[in-house]
Amino acid sequence: MKKNNKKNLPSTTPTSSLPPVSAKNNNDFKDMLKTALSTYLNSQASNAASKNREISALAAVVSEFLNSYIILGYTPSGDPIQIIGAHNQQEADSLSAILNKFLFSQSKDDN
Repeated sequence: MKKNNKKNLPSTTPTSSLPPVSAKNNNDFKDMLKTALSTYLNSQASNAASKNREISALAAVVSEFLNSYIILGYTPSGDPIQIIGAHNQQEADSLSAILNKFLFSQSKDDN
């Protein structure tokens, strides 16, 4: 027997029975929508700038103690973070080698 997967949708009011929208109400609604959207976008931009400052501060602290490094992780909101501190090709190659050793040792430990 097949189940009916259609959800019960609420009944809608026909548009012909709705009162007409005045130009003033329409403009007020547009203004409120623009204000809300602007506020939201400004807060998102501020959050992104704050997160970038925090990541830069983390990299600065780590670079005081390590010559070259790789930081991989996730923010509390689930965004991936990847910070690589290598100043030349030799440091990048060394980081690649140690990362490969680490991954290989982890895969051996899992078996």
